[in-house]
Amino acid sequence: MAEHRMDDATRARLMSLMPCASKGTYEWTPDSFKDREEETDEYIIPKEQWPKFKLRALNNKEHSDLRKALLSQGSFKKEDSKALIQISEMMHESVRKIVVGWENVIDVLSGDEFEYEQDPSGGALKEKWDFMPDSVKSELFQHVCRVSGLIKVDGDDRMEISRRGF
Repeated sequence: MAEHRMDDATRARLMSLMPCASKGTYEWTPDSFKDREEETDEYIIPKEQWPKFKLRALNNKEHSDLRKALLSQGSFKKEDSKALIQISEMMHESVRKIVVGWENVIDVLSGDEFEYEQDPSGGALKEKWDFMPDSVKSELFQHVCRVSGLIKVDGDDRMEISRRGF
């Protein structure tokens, strides 16, 4: 089997078109850490302090379950908040399970690295994952949905659920 090397932009584009990854992982850093100073164009947070998450691709079942959950969100009424919460928890659980490692996640109060531990069921240990900021989890969720083709983001950063595959 031939090995194909590609840059990050090509890999991201291919993942959104054809998310095939039978093995292996890739590293991802939240875009929110990549902000730059306007005057100097230097990164506000030095690159060596950016967290790196090691991710695996969604398998077919996870992809299908996540797509169904995203599509079903619009079919509930306000009084169905319990069902919406369950769907939200399922979506975030799916994302937790694809995180197979991280490095350079720093406890800002102590300055210590927040070590990754694997959950017996796969992905990050739930107790550790619960301490991860919601903003990072949300950005990771959006990234996973984008690269797996579940959502599309237009030029105005508006997201819509992709109906491709139906």
